[in-house]
Amino acid sequence: GAGFDSNCLADDFQFVAPIVGPLSKKEFMQAFGSFKLRDAVPDLADNSWFQVDPLEPNRVWFFSRATGTHTGPLMAIAATGKRIEMPPQAQSMLFNEKGECYTLTVGYCMDKRIGNTEAPDIEI
Repeated sequence: GAGFDSNCLADDFQFVAPIVGPLSKKEFMQAFGSFKLRDAVPDLADNSWFQVDPLEPNRVWFFSRATGTHTGPLMAIAATGKRIEMPPQAQSMLFNEKGECYTLTVGYCMDKRIGNTEAPDIEI
């Protein structure tokens, strides 16, 4: 889904993505709450599957291939009516002894050829 209960996050929580972060719990909750993804893509499905890390049993890896239809505004982007099919992504959550998530990693694309979204061309 597209929601987080801040009570499930440790006080020392960090959000880490390829370009964004690390963000603190407060920064993450403020940013995440401002996106209003469900308003923009009400049929959003993350299509996730999970695996406990055999070398770090407090880490759960999850993989997703999100889909949905862009029928509402997303920040400054007006609704397009387009179907969204994201490429598969790898994410993970690390949990402390209380069962609280203290790290969330997201946005690591596994095969950019899959899906119908494209990153802008960047010359190196």
